[in-house]
Amino acid sequence: MAITVGVFFHGVLLLLFVVGSHAADQQVTSIQFPHIGTDNIMVTWRAPKQPQGEITSYHVRATNRDTKEQVKSETTSTETTFSNLTPWTWYNISLATETMQLNGSSRVGEALMKEVLTLPLAGQQVTDIKFHHIGTDSITVSWTAPEPPHGEIKSYHVTARKLLTKELVKTETTTNGTTLRNLIPNTWYTIYFQTENMQLNGHGGGVGEAVVKTLPTEPLGKF
Repeated sequence: MAITVGVFFHGVLLLLFVVGSHAADQQVTSIQFPHIGTDNIMVTWRAPKQPQGEITSYHVRATNRDTKEQVKSETTSTETTFSNLTPWTWYNISLATETMQLNGSSRVGEALMKEVLTLPLAGQQVTDIKFHHIGTDSITVSWTAPEPPHGEIKSYHVTARKLLTKELVKTETTTNGTTLRNLIPNTWYTIYFQTENMQLNGHGGGVGEAVVKTLPTEPLGKF
């Protein structure tokens, strides 16, 4: 954008041409996220339409919205990838352009901001498992939810497997406890506790690694 300014100097009209630029013309455009993982984000963009000087680099930051922790990147290309991020967390992504001025100085322009959410992990392991009742044909158990869950918990999968025959008794629940029924008296069972996290737009989440406990049911005649 050019502005013409008229100034009288000793009775002579001088025409001064002042060259300016809108701030928006200095910002990158078309920010996209071609890949979003559980702990990484790939960012791409286009160069400013009218850079105010020669572009020397781009300054890109990923800021954890909760903790304010930052991961910084400086690059001469129009893409970068952030790694070692926290799963299932909102990040503010800022991109600013650095240009070289005619006088040899450098200038970092106004940043453009976007928000993006990393993917959830598969379900994390439950803790504090307690067996409240062990009968001849049933086991009542509770647990504490994972912390942090690194996702939105969809359900818990609890499976009892006979040690000898490998027969299974399965249950799925959204609460922090359940009762396994129709078990065999005086029989050893291996019990698996797994957490399932919901996916985000069809990605991430899923059933995680199990916590395993082994114990027997009571013999007949005791209860």
